[in-house]
Amino acid sequence: MEYLHFELFFTDPIWIISHNFFHSLVIGGGLLLLGYLKRDTRWGFALLWLAIGVLLHTVIDIFTHHSDGPLFLFPLNWTYRFASPVSYWESDYFGNQFRIFEYVLDGIFVVYLLFYWWKSRIHEENTD
Repeated sequence: MEYLHFELFFTDPIWIISHNFFHSLVIGGGLLLLGYLKRDTRWGFALLWLAIGVLLHTVIDIFTHHSDGPLFLFPLNWTYRFASPVSYWESDYFGNQFRIFEYVLDGIFVVYLLFYWWKSRIHEENTD
C-alpha cells in the first residue's frame, strides 16, 4: 500500500491522470458548464449532476488533505497540491479529532435514515 500511495500516487503519470481527472476544478468546471448548456437533454442533465458531485467532492478533498491533496488545477498544473491545515487521516494535522467528528456525523446520518425508514414503514402499515 505504501508503494501505491507514496510513490505511484505522486510520480506515475497513469496514476496521476486516473486519480486527478475527476479531482480537478478545471475539468469539473468544464463538465459543469457543458452539463448546464445541455441540461435539456438526458445526458446533459446527468452530466450536470455528475459535475456538481465531482466539484463538491473535490472541494471537500482540498480542505481535508494535507500531504496528499488533489491536483485541483490538473491538467494545467501536474504538481501543485494545496496543503490543508486539516487532514482527515493524518494525526499530525488533526486526523484523530476529524475521525471523531466523522463518526459522530455518520451516526447522525444513520439515525436520520433509520428514523425516516421506520416512519415510512409505520405509514405503509397504517394505509393497508
